[in-house]
Amino acid sequence: MASINLTNIVTNGSFETNVAGWSGFMTNQQGTQSTLAPIRVTNSTPPPVHGETGAWCAQIGVKTQGLVYINPTTPIPTIIGHKYYVRARVSLRGSTVPGVTTGCTVIHGTTVPVRGVALPPPLFDGLQTPNTTGWNLIDTIWTADIAGLNMRFIWQQTGNMGNNETYGRLDNVVMIDLTEAFGAGNEPPLPAIRQGVLNTPPNGYWDGTTVIEMPVPPVIITDTLPLAVKSRAYSTQIELEEDTGTTPYVYTLLGLPINSGLFINNNGIISGTCNLNEGQYNITVMVTDSVGYRASRAYVLNVGEPPQILNDYIPGALLNQPYSFTPTVIGSDGNLSVSVAVTVGTLPTGLSIVGTTITGTPTIDNQSCQITVTAFNDYAPEGVSRTYILRVSLAAGINTQSPLPNSTLGVPYAFLFSGYGDAPITWELLGGNLPPGLSLDANGMLSGTPSATGTYSFSVRASNDYGGETKLFTLSVYQLPVITTTTLGYAYLGAGYSGQLTATGSMPMTWFVTNGSLPTGLSLNPNTGIISGEAVEAGSFTFTVVAANIAGNSAPVTLTIEAGVALAIITTSPLPNGILNVA
Repeated sequence: MASINLTNIVTNGSFETNVAGWSGFMTNQQGTQSTLAPIRVTNSTPPPVHGETGAWCAQIGVKTQGLVYINPTTPIPTIIGHKYYVRARVSLRGSTVPGVTTGCTVIHGTTVPVRGVALPPPLFDGLQTPNTTGWNLIDTIWTADIAGLNMRFIWQQTGNMGNNETYGRLDNVVMIDLTEAFGAGNEPPLPAIRQGVLNTPPNGYWDGTTVIEMPVPPVIITDTLPLAVKSRAYSTQIELEEDTGTTPYVYTLLGLPINSGLFINNNGIISGTCNLNEGQYNITVMVTDSVGYRASRAYVLNVGEPPQILNDYIPGALLNQPYSFTPTVIGSDGNLSVSVAVTVGTLPTGLSIVGTTITGTPTIDNQSCQITVTAFNDYAPEGVSRTYILRVSLAAGINTQSPLPNSTLGVPYAFLFSGYGDAPITWELLGGNLPPGLSLDANGMLSGTPSATGTYSFSVRASNDYGGETKLFTLSVYQLPVITTTTLGYAYLGAGYSGQLTATGSMPMTWFVTNGSLPTGLSLNPNTGIISGEAVEAGSFTFTVVAANIAGNSAPVTLTIEAGVALAIITTSPLPNGILNVA
């Protein structure tokens, strides 16, 4: 509450001792003439509650279908455009004849109203009393459109009362220039002035100037609104200055889209789940207190998004390979900042953190540490963090060299490729052709039984999570020799001899005798498999031969060569003569 001097610009509105400054008029019975009527001060039963000594009021009578009014004898000084608080207590006393009604209306007029002639409209909206014998408070705030107010309180009766008389009574007339007292634009609303005036002794009436305890308008002291985060809960309290405003309050939130998700309750708390997109929103908070005072304040509500660290993992660093990693962060730009730090362990040798980038060339394999990336902005001042493991790794490589060990047709083959790098390593055939019958599995095992001879070229890749290597390989499939010779010709002593050993299998092929011996004078050509020469000794010669090629040795085969003198005819020609018919 605040103390303020308020002046009642109505003179002698209490009628405690007299009706000085006031006059009354009435129509005659025929309603054709208005004449000065007796207005007197009287003791009221029941009295109006105003706290003055005694219970006096102004009274005037009205008879059958009559019209009477009471007004100050001189206009009340008013200023056009000023706001005034106007109040009075009015009462009706008299007949309760059925069908008779009497009411009081306040008008402005310089002529005397005559019954049967329409009254001017009420001066103050709502200042028209019902037909009742009790005291009624009539009050309003009026914006003056008249300089010098002729305020008339009129009682008008309808119905036939016979010779009965009804009395209009008036008391506690107050008029306050609110604009002069509070300043233009700061005039209190009706409930506020009503509370201040009626709660101040002597119960809302005084002559001249007195000190009134008035309610104080609410003052919003919240300067700014906290930032709102899209799709997150929001809550903030609008604060009022202490000892301002009169509870309870009604708060209104203006300027937000209907689907914003934010609301204000009558405790001044803005809350809800923010459905607004990123941006700035101009809003107004309005508070109305119980006596009609209203205060408002404009704000800018900033809606944004906290930072998001998009990286699900940190790529591993490869041994002796240049490395660089910078986290990817999105979010509203308000003071966005990012930090990268080692939170467990030490950074691998050869790497360093420059700003928000991990960079360098690691020189020691299998080192690791925990990295924490934290992002801040105005919408997440506490920060948003993600942790990762950074490890120095070795990409997969291939130790095996080409060509691969030979394989033999029809013979099971198995070869395991050799690689290096961080496990697990996966092997795959990228191109070319394996020998028919062979296949490569993911563990690097090449196996199977080759079914066709030849030299085959193909590429193999070894890979792990950190990279890989591809190499071209060749693999030859050979066939073992199989000796097909089963017999050899006769060797005649002293005569040239030539016998061919034959075999199937991959060429070239080498022949050799593993057991026994050839006839003396004969020899085996190891490259051609031809036995040749001149036998010089008769006899039967048994020996074992083997054919060999790149695939291996054939099964040994035992052969025999017979050597001796050739049959000869030693008889010479001519033969002796024969005699006819003589033996």
